[in-house]
Amino acid sequence: ESSSSNGFHSDSGITKQSQEQISTINKLELNFLGYVGRPYQFSDLLRNTAFGATIGSITGMCFGFMDSLRSAQTSTLLKNASNSAKGKFIFQGTYRSGMFFGGFFGAFHTVKYGVRV
Repeated sequence: ESSSSNGFHSDSGITKQSQEQISTINKLELNFLGYVGRPYQFSDLLRNTAFGATIGSITGMCFGFMDSLRSAQTSTLLKNASNSAKGKFIFQGTYRSGMFFGGFFGAFHTVKYGVRV
């Protein structure tokens, strides 16, 4: 066996069939728009969905908390309510917005991944 100057074996031992398999693996795939895409992987789809849902939930919870807090302070009905009722109102607004934003951004990143592939 001959070695090249960089210490790796030369490719003279690769068969014609192996070269065809390598060229098939390295072949560029075009998506439906005609651009070079990446091969679809379910793990990447889940990773993008989880990322969107996580970031969306955090953002939504912040918006929901601030909006619920402002609504609780300005509402004439909640001014006379107990502190636990105000807390429950704020908590409901927080998780409602978090779920909505998380679902939206999770779906958005899923579609974005699907279009990119």
